[in-house]
Amino acid sequence: MVIWWEGIALFMAYLMLYSDGVNPACECVTFQSYGLSQGRFHSPNFPQPSNHSIDCILYTFIGDVNELVQITFLEFDLKPPSINPSGPQCSDFLKLFLNIDRPEVNEHSKWDEVLCGNISNLKQKTYFSSSRSLILEYHTASKSSGHFTGFRGTFKFFNQADFRNDGHKQLGTQCSYFFQSSNNGTKGKFFSPRYPQNYPKDSNCQYIFMGHAKEKVIVRFQNIQLDNRESSCRSNPDTVRVYDGNQRDGKILREICGIHNQVDVMSSGQYMYIEFKSDHYHESQGFAATFEFTDDANLYTPQPPPQKNGETRSSSDNFTSCNMKIFSANAKNGTIESHSYPHPYPPSIRCQYELEGQGQERVQLSFKKMNLYYSGGDPDMPHGCINQDSISVFIYIDGKEILLGQYCGNKSPSQLMSNNQRMKVVFTSTSQSETRNVFGFQLEYNFRTDFGVQGSGIQDPRKVCTFNYLHGKGASGTFTSPNFSGFYPRNTECHYIFYGKKNQKVEITFTQFDVDGLKPRCEKSTESDYVSFSNFLGSGDRQLPRLCGQMNPGQVIRDSEGAFFRMTFKSNHIYDATGFKANYRFVPVNEILTPTMPNPEPETSRGTSISPGTSHDHVTVVMGTVYLLFLTVIFHVL
Repeated sequence: MVIWWEGIALFMAYLMLYSDGVNPACECVTFQSYGLSQGRFHSPNFPQPSNHSIDCILYTFIGDVNELVQITFLEFDLKPPSINPSGPQCSDFLKLFLNIDRPEVNEHSKWDEVLCGNISNLKQKTYFSSSRSLILEYHTASKSSGHFTGFRGTFKFFNQADFRNDGHKQLGTQCSYFFQSSNNGTKGKFFSPRYPQNYPKDSNCQYIFMGHAKEKVIVRFQNIQLDNRESSCRSNPDTVRVYDGNQRDGKILREICGIHNQVDVMSSGQYMYIEFKSDHYHESQGFAATFEFTDDANLYTPQPPPQKNGETRSSSDNFTSCNMKIFSANAKNGTIESHSYPHPYPPSIRCQYELEGQGQERVQLSFKKMNLYYSGGDPDMPHGCINQDSISVFIYIDGKEILLGQYCGNKSPSQLMSNNQRMKVVFTSTSQSETRNVFGFQLEYNFRTDFGVQGSGIQDPRKVCTFNYLHGKGASGTFTSPNFSGFYPRNTECHYIFYGKKNQKVEITFTQFDVDGLKPRCEKSTESDYVSFSNFLGSGDRQLPRLCGQMNPGQVIRDSEGAFFRMTFKSNHIYDATGFKANYRFVPVNEILTPTMPNPEPETSRGTSISPGTSHDHVTVVMGTVYLLFLTVIFHVL
């Protein structure tokens, strides 16, 4: 229960004593918890603008012992800050005291945040206390307050134990924890430092999970709020890295940066090592996660023993119950066939096939044969699969089941790939297919750790989708996007790193290029997938623009300034395309390439196809002083 009468009485006292002068004492509004409570708060007269200055009002939130306080601003409208040489200055402001031991402040108390301006300018809208108390200090100036409405928000008291790590903290460390499996299995939770408050700058935390033999570790990040940049996780300083083993020299299962609702990771063995690091400049809320040590046998129950190709069929012999679970621990590849294949399948059935890998594995699905009843026209060119026999493929992004594609008739799609360890396939037949002579389908699945990247690269086994190309292994070669020539997987980031010899540079030419995005900038704001380039290992290169969209064979060339070059492919969670195929060469630094000059063109739109022979986006770009001087001479001669 919240002491509303106390807050109302204080507000009434404030209004009765109110005058245009500066009141040397702060008025107080107190909200106190008995058990779990929640409510609302707002500035005086909200949403009506005030014509008077407010010298000081303290909003004090007091929870019970072992409770924390959460406040969320729903509306916020104070005078914007003025810009001075020393930085922004707020004349109307709200100070936040988030780290106080007692529900009191004075002139020596240290505040944590000062807020002013509009709600759209706030870096975050929700704040948490570190203990049972939180205080807001509100001030306005008489000349500025008349045009701004103030603020309103909600508060909540909740149990501090909800955010306590279930591991054992390592002595002498900031935030390193051990999690040991017990004999009867273990599950629990863990958090970034100070969660649900923002993690501190320069965080360096380790979470080490140690299971028994034949156990696996399953971790689910339920909320991830890291410094959100557009760049690759490799160059983002605030990152969570998940390793397959008990130390950081194991394979990287997942690199996580930015904002996500849910990310699931499973180890290939009994250990998992998680590392969280942040830089000296940014703070965000961090992450909340759960863990579970699971015996291998528990992954397969309540299904019966596996049959051929690692498949596990449901116990019912009824054809309307034909669900199947397929685990990579049983077999790394196999086939999925419709019932009675290659004879006609039964009508009115729904079959669900769940595929689950481990470690760095991704699920690749290829349609080998497909002959489904289709009443909507030509089965070789189907238009829409509603109320038709169909195969639907689902993936999982941020904890949500996402339809990757629905297919019907006789037209098989290009091969598909999951964005993580899981994929689900659902086959549905209608009652109309009972008397039709259709033989069904045959699908081939593979659990792959190479992401389906083709070519002459050497995969780095410790990193996620990273391939090295060394001059010592050949002066030239090829490489592709993941899952080429099918659709590349969503939410995927791959790195292609080239190491030449001294006095060499790297030349890359794309023979096929179809990466969904909006040119010319290929930015996150346009939800673009992209390919980027850098002459540096750990950061981007502003001189080299990103690539996306569709381009003609040989239309784009990129070359490095020296012997090192890094190319990054990054896809988002929304769109698909067939990706790219490219050639690379290690050539002398002073070698001059034959230039192809671009023609002026308007900005192209997503989904626009560029036919061969057109001049669209003819952008041969070559870095290097020698090449630029050569062009200058040619133009002067002409």
